[in-house]
Amino acid sequence: MAEEPENSTLALLRKLCADMTARLNRLDKKLGRVGDDLQNIKVGMTGTEEAVAGENRRLDRLEMRAGRIGKRLDLVEV
Repeated sequence: MAEEPENSTLALLRKLCADMTARLNRLDKKLGRVGDDLQNIKVGMTGTEEAVAGENRRLDRLEMRAGRIGKRLDLVEV
């Protein structure tokens, strides 16, 4: 009789271990997908930041041109 509870306990522990291993594997896969999604977000944000920087450069050039035109037409004080 002493062996019976020990075997059932061992069987239960093995089942719990297998269940936990399966859960950890699923969690690992999900975490991998989250990491991939985060990388895609970073790439997208970098592209957006570069686009905004480009637009800011264009606006700066337009501002400089408008200033030069204003000086030529005596619209602004030198």
